[in-house]
Amino acid sequence: MRRRLRVRWTVVVLLLGCAEPSSTTPDSVGEPATESSVATDAYGVRPLFPGMRAPAFEAKDSANETYGFDPESVASPVIMAFYRGGWCPYCNLQLAELREMDDELASMGYDLLFLSADRPYVLSQDSVEEDPPYKLLSDSTMSIAKDSGIAFRLPDATVERYRSKGLDLAEESGLDHRLLPAPSVFIIGSDGEIKFQYTNPDYRERIPGLLLLEAARVFSESEHSTNP
Repeated sequence: MRRRLRVRWTVVVLLLGCAEPSSTTPDSVGEPATESSVATDAYGVRPLFPGMRAPAFEAKDSANETYGFDPESVASPVIMAFYRGGWCPYCNLQLAELREMDDELASMGYDLLFLSADRPYVLSQDSVEEDPPYKLLSDSTMSIAKDSGIAFRLPDATVERYRSKGLDLAEESGLDHRLLPAPSVFIIGSDGEIKFQYTNPDYRERIPGLLLLEAARVFSESEHSTNP
């Protein structure tokens, strides 16, 4: 029997048409990306493009066990979704929609990876499904988000505003780096190549679940026709 997952999701930007920033940004005014792997705000992130190779990584799951991903030896296509944390109501709303599709996505052959900025201990506090068709992973160091081009630094004023409302990001991640991912979704083929990518720097805007489902179906059919 499925139980509710308190967590969050994240979805992202299809490079077939990136969304333009809204006139008012939720955390800060857009600034140019830095030369480093961390942008100065969410509007400066530079996500990996379709056609690029996905980054290799290791991450801890909610049981604090290590999960490894190597694009050179991908057994199945992957849907990799980055979300801000279980504290984010927009992520929770997105997940509530998408978890209705997790069985269907898994039935297409996808491995589902949900990466959070929360540390493993915080992930373990969530009530999860029994034997869910996805992996819930911690990217608390933000190294995977950095390698994916979607990490950005929150301004001090925003960090303090969150703290004044009872949200301590350093406590959630276990690190005081003040970094978050721009909510994103990547579809990665069994060749380790990114096939689809959606990132919206406005965390209030998420990709419609049906659009992600259709993109997953298109690339699944393409993979099956290429690898009968």
